[in-house]
Amino acid sequence: MKKSMSSLDIASWIAGSASRLIGMRVGNIYASGPDVIVFKFKGMSEELVVEPGRRIHLTRRRMRFGKLGITAQILRKHLRGRVVGEVRQYGFERIVELAFKPGGVRLVVELLPRGVAVLLDPEGRIIYATRYAEYRDRAVRRGEPYTPPPLRALDPRSIDAGTLAERLVGAPDVVRGLIRNAGWPPELAEEALRRAGVSKTLTPSSLRVEDVEKIVVEARRIIEECLERPEPTIVYRDSEPLLVAPFKPSFIEEPVRYESFATLDEALDHYFSLISSSKGVDEEESRLMKALEDARRSAEEYARRAVELRRLAEKASQNILVLEEKLECARRVRKEEGWGRVASECGVSKVEPSKGLVHVELDGDEVILDIRLSASKNVLELYRRAGELEAKAKRAEKTLSSVEDRLEELRRKRRLRELRDKIKARPKEWYEKYHWMISSEGFLVIGGRNIDQNESIVRRYLEPHDIFMHADIHGAPVVIIKTEGKTPGEATLKEAAVIAAAYSKAWREGLAYLDVYWAWGSQVSKTPPPGEYLPKGSFMIYGKRSYLRGIRVYLALGVEEHGGYPRITVGPEKPVETRTLVYAILVPGSLKPLDAASRIQKEFARIDKANTMIYEAMDPGEIAERIPGPSRILSVRHGEIEKKLEGD
Repeated sequence: MKKSMSSLDIASWIAGSASRLIGMRVGNIYASGPDVIVFKFKGMSEELVVEPGRRIHLTRRRMRFGKLGITAQILRKHLRGRVVGEVRQYGFERIVELAFKPGGVRLVVELLPRGVAVLLDPEGRIIYATRYAEYRDRAVRRGEPYTPPPLRALDPRSIDAGTLAERLVGAPDVVRGLIRNAGWPPELAEEALRRAGVSKTLTPSSLRVEDVEKIVVEARRIIEECLERPEPTIVYRDSEPLLVAPFKPSFIEEPVRYESFATLDEALDHYFSLISSSKGVDEEESRLMKALEDARRSAEEYARRAVELRRLAEKASQNILVLEEKLECARRVRKEEGWGRVASECGVSKVEPSKGLVHVELDGDEVILDIRLSASKNVLELYRRAGELEAKAKRAEKTLSSVEDRLEELRRKRRLRELRDKIKARPKEWYEKYHWMISSEGFLVIGGRNIDQNESIVRRYLEPHDIFMHADIHGAPVVIIKTEGKTPGEATLKEAAVIAAAYSKAWREGLAYLDVYWAWGSQVSKTPPPGEYLPKGSFMIYGKRSYLRGIRVYLALGVEEHGGYPRITVGPEKPVETRTLVYAILVPGSLKPLDAASRIQKEFARIDKANTMIYEAMDPGEIAERIPGPSRILSVRHGEIEKKLEGD
């Protein structure tokens, strides 16, 4: 399992994400000890996760932190309010530097084993480090100049075949030479060898010049792909994540499963959340696996011994007279001549004087008898012991079943955690911060959640050929239909009117029907008549308003698949039904939004068995956000889409 980002990951990440960070102002900084540091930037929904020795990437996940520690305090003091000026990699090493302005303060993040994050002043002296230490070739101390670890990696983009061949000398095989001597990431080394058609088990001395040249060429091609046309991928084997890479590896032996991502940030975020959360689970799973094997072994052993004893008891009962004769002889000889003569005179195979036992052979089987008991009581004792073993086998089977259930539940919880992490990291479209829906004719409809959003929608997104819509009641959102120059039909108008009515004050007042009016965007203005004032969130409509009478105040809410992720969609029943796996019909009522969301979530899981875990993993708070207010659930139904989302 890959434990940290490689130098190839870093190069690809900087190529794809550095431009998004440059120019961003640090809003705040949080830290969980020296291990995880999170930067929040003003005007940016994503956050930067920095974990020395492991990773650096953007995330949509909201991480929680406890008491503010010394790392966060010092970084806030020196970096809050500053702007990211540069993000660069040291050569082809696992070291990233973020430069901030004004002032020239820098943060160096080492992603090597035992890596640290080091804050430097403009002269390169150490202001603070997440860990102070003295190594063989350098020291990390406050106030002293920062010295990076020795730079050993050969950058395939700038070396020639001769230089690489020299570095490989002395390695046991070519793949270890590339990894250890040349400092290449394992996935780059293995993929370059496979593409070059060179066996990784060859010794460096057996390589031809053209072989080394092919390796360099293929390595350069891989790096070019990762920088210009990345295919961020996580590789799994038996549901366990093996590695994350900015390309789709072909060198790994099957069977494996590949999961592709739109960006390297998403892939890194998902991968490291998986391996971070799985450590404790893996330990518990190992413990349960051992308990499972012990219980299985015990159950099988008890059952085997019980069968054997019962068979011997049956054979002994069939030879009861023979056994009685042996016992009488043993008792008599023991009394008259001692134990030493019992075996020879009574025809028994073995005696145990200290236990009062004799061993008697019956057609190849050995039966152990207690001379203090009669033959019939010895047989009963065999049956009793067989019964005890059968009871132990049953108890062991119950233990086995219990451990299996616990193991299954543990794996289910891990899968649920993985799904929750994936859903939390879902990339969101720009319009999802508003009320929104997609009409049955394919038009995007957005509505404001508050006065500020009402103002924003009109100022930023309303164009002359769009449609402006508003419920005929005080306390309603601005709703617009983005037409993109096309003319929406009556279906879209009525569907958008449902959004305008549902998210208005009518829902909380328990109204069943409401009128909604609409006008073209060209009719809407923020300029009031002379001598009048328009408060924030208010607009003037010039010209004719068209009314849609008696719009029903209700809402359909369902789960659709979007870009490989589940997401909540709302609207009138028809467009929601055609886009979703399962959906609910809501009307004004008394059930609080979060309570309604929890009930809906459970009903979705019950009805759509194929995606039960998906619904369980979803955040009820996200569902509640789309519910206009206190509600009543009329029904929960299957949508027209049939799709299994697990594993997407």
